[in-house]
Amino acid sequence: MSTTTAARDPADAALAGHEQRPLLDAAATSDTASTNSTRTGSSDVQGLAGASVANKTVDDRIDKEVLYEFGGPWGAIGIMIFSPCIMYFLWDAVEFHEGHLNLPTSFSDLVSLDYFRRFGAEIAERATPTLEHAFVYWTFLLFEAALYVL
Repeated sequence: MSTTTAARDPADAALAGHEQRPLLDAAATSDTASTNSTRTGSSDVQGLAGASVANKTVDDRIDKEVLYEFGGPWGAIGIMIFSPCIMYFLWDAVEFHEGHLNLPTSFSDLVSLDYFRRFGAEIAERATPTLEHAFVYWTFLLFEAALYVL
């Protein structure tokens, strides 16, 4: 009883019923015989060279793709700006409003900027660092820099 290559390879057997989409166009791929010979492990030099050329073409195409995560540069800027704002907003809710979110009471409160003035005054009142806090922070930062250099 003869067995086919697909029956011996579990990955090929699992994909036997599914349509496979080629990664490359026909001009960039090697012939079917050399691809099958590299799968079965034979020492066909032409098959190995054809596979490496096909892999290089795929690698080149993937390297040229530009994929942005988190919205790209604009998303990163937004995260850098709004993460501290969210932290201050939540701190303000816990510190001054017994854990309730400090939301504007009306639309005119937003337009006249009274909401933002109150919010800024609450932050300035309790969230500004003292000289002692600044000294501890900068001492730690310089200590970390010294450890990095050494």
